[in-house]
Amino acid sequence: MVLGGKLTFINKLLLAILAAGILAGCASRTPPPPLMSPYGPGAPYGYVDEKISDDTYRITFVGPRISTATQRSAREKDSTMAKAQASELARWRAAQLAVNASMPRFIVDHEEVETEVVETRSFYPIYHPFYSFGYGSRYSYGGHYYGGPYYPPYYHYSPRFETTLRAIVKLEVRLVDGRVGGSIDAANYASGMEMKYPQGGAAANGGY
Repeated sequence: MVLGGKLTFINKLLLAILAAGILAGCASRTPPPPLMSPYGPGAPYGYVDEKISDDTYRITFVGPRISTATQRSAREKDSTMAKAQASELARWRAAQLAVNASMPRFIVDHEEVETEVVETRSFYPIYHPFYSFGYGSRYSYGGHYYGGPYYPPYYHYSPRFETTLRAIVKLEVRLVDGRVGGSIDAANYASGMEMKYPQGGAAANGGY
């Protein structure tokens, strides 16, 4: 009975600590930046543009990193969607540059699209909320059990695998002041993107 009483107290204490940590994390978490943000040190995604000549720019858009399947065949859909999104956001940046330069249209002279896949392996503890007796460490498939006489609780460390991907698009665009074959209306394109991604895509589609 005493043991059960101690267990209840320990569980309550651990739950209180866990709840306090979650609340602190929520309070200190910085909201993600809009999708249409400059890319640089510390930025999870965004655009970089370089002026090559008076009417030509090189634009790179790094898309948000998203969780995906470990198997290559199973993540094909995620890869296609990420590349399509990064491609249209890079064009949105081109439209912004054209509008800012008072040029009505732009042409994409060259485009490169790639995906970056990262696979990580980490270990996380599984809490076992009861007392363990015995000396030394105990082993189990997938991790270790740690425990000793009257030293509650013990943790089972289990592996976790995660795969993420992001798309990177590089454009070379030319701003034009008249209707040219293959050119895109800058104002119309920017307006369409503003409707599709309110506030510049502030939610970032859950990416990071």
